[in-house]
Amino acid sequence: SMKPRRKFPVPNWRTCIFVLFISCSSNSKETLDCMPAYILAEVAIHDATIYEEYKKRTPEILEAFEGKFLLRGLPVHALEGNWDHDRLVLLEFPTREKALAWYHSTEYQEAKGIRDEASNARFLLIGE
Repeated sequence: SMKPRRKFPVPNWRTCIFVLFISCSSNSKETLDCMPAYILAEVAIHDATIYEEYKKRTPEILEAFEGKFLLRGLPVHALEGNWDHDRLVLLEFPTREKALAWYHSTEYQEAKGIRDEASNARFLLIGE
């Protein structure tokens, strides 16, 4: 005699949207403002000493805007196409607005000035 299997409700799309709405609403007034945004940076470094100064300044500025590093400084191997940069960095922010506020902040623009002396970079904003 086998025990009957316990039935667990399987979430449907309405449940998933509701959960998303609740989690977003608890953090912000607008549900569209709760989606994370990402900044992907490709960096070609030509002066490592100066670039180290930029790396020292960035974490504190990033934290002030609720941003975090998802990856940085890991080796990159191109599976297709060419990779001609020294560094790949992926940042996450709670919203697009926070990402833009961080990038345009006085503190980051000062650090960016140091980065510009040491490297060439492409920064891409990803998210609504």
